[in-house]
Amino acid sequence: MPVRRLQIELNKGNVDFVYPDNPRWNSEGTTLGEKTFSKPVAHTLSGTLIRSEDIGKGLNFIKKLAIPQGFTPVKWQKRIDDNLLSVVPIEETYNALSLLQHKEVDAVDVEYHVGKYFTQSYPQLGPFSVDVTLPFIDVPFLLSTLRHPEIIKELNLFLVNNPRLISDIYEKYDISLPEDLIERFRTEQNVEEDDVWKPL
Repeated sequence: MPVRRLQIELNKGNVDFVYPDNPRWNSEGTTLGEKTFSKPVAHTLSGTLIRSEDIGKGLNFIKKLAIPQGFTPVKWQKRIDDNLLSVVPIEETYNALSLLQHKEVDAVDVEYHVGKYFTQSYPQLGPFSVDVTLPFIDVPFLLSTLRHPEIIKELNLFLVNNPRLISDIYEKYDISLPEDLIERFRTEQNVEEDDVWKPL
């Protein structure tokens, strides 16, 4: 289900858990105090995906940004508030990448591995890249519940006691940690450390 729908169904009692979830995300109808969150199950890189030909063009190049519906583009909020950027909410990642392909948006705010999955599954899309001079953030994905805190406690113990297994799962599914991805993109794009985007 889309993120917003998951929250609605959790509040209705139709689902027991939400994944991914994060205390920083807005949850309509639920206060943070009512939820129990796990430790991070995964760390993901939410970055700015652009056409490879547009790498290095900078913040002012991005006038139209596609974002997944239900997500809040926190790292872009100041530019949105200043009317320097318009947001195009998209339900499907494929549609967002298709708009990027056809230059109907300048960038897509998306989790890196999600973008990678779609470009590998649909070779007509791309080439795209995460530009490390544009906004990105390490987003922990947590499991949340309203009614089963005891299961979250069990999951937390499992995560703490099985770091090797977690690492093996990352490796099996070719999932890279955000800091490793940023360093790789910085090197590939020949970007100095001082020029890597930092939160304003």
